Amino acid sequence: MPPRVVHGPNQTGGLGAFIESIPPITRVWAGTIFACATAHYLQLLHPGSLALVWPQITQNYHVWRLVTCHAFMAFGMSFVWSMIFLIKYGGQVESEVYRFNPADYLFMLICGALFLVSIPPLVGYPLFFTTSPLIMMVIYVWSRNYPDMQVSIWGLVTIQAFYLPFAFLFMDIVFGASPVPNLFGIAAGHLWWFLTDLYPRSSGRQLVRTPAALKRWLGGMGVGPAPSPAEVQQWGVFRGRGQRLGAS
Repeated sequence: MPPRVVHGPNQTGGLGAFIESIPPITRVWAGTIFACATAHYLQLLHPGSLALVWPQITQNYHVWRLVTCHAFMAFGMSFVWSMIFLIKYGGQVESEVYRFNPADYLFMLICGALFLVSIPPLVGYPLFFTTSPLIMMVIYVWSRNYPDMQVSIWGLVTIQAFYLPFAFLFMDIVFGASPVPNLFGIAAGHLWWFLTDLYPRSSGRQLVRTPAALKRWLGGMGVGPAPSPAEVQQWGVFRGRGQRLGAS
């Protein structure tokens, strides 16, 4: 099955066209966040049932918390900005950096999620919800793939994309929020960038490979091509550094 290429909204416009223009993995993630926020707003869902609480996981087998902690954020300005950033930067990472290998994008999110549920508790800073840090990881990966792009922040200041994650950290401090959760997101993004870009380029070796089963699963759903047996045998399904649209 050929890879799914995402196009912009058609001429008719509208909400449906906008939603369709969002790449599929980013669309599912953003839609899940919106659905959880809506259910919370309507008092149909309590955040405590979604939070990452390890005793509930290990003692009561609430394994869904390992997933739902990455998909909840209450309505508010933070929610609005996070959704904008997810759709803008996450959509571009999925549709351009990982254009023909969406399984690599999903595997990046899985690895980032595992980092965020395991490392913060080990250093004494457990995170009950990791939606914002995981989005920050995506922003960091985007900034490393487009380091020289000029980015306007609220139309007030223009910076290079390379510094965008740290500009968001600075805004956390200015608005009185703790920068620590998003620091973990940056750490997760930098680790991914190092393992999948810097280290392979300097050593010629790949330490991280997307599981073939994940790519077959997405290929079966029509999200990207399924790997051929020759590809799986020769190089697995991890393809290394992504290429931007139009790049030679």
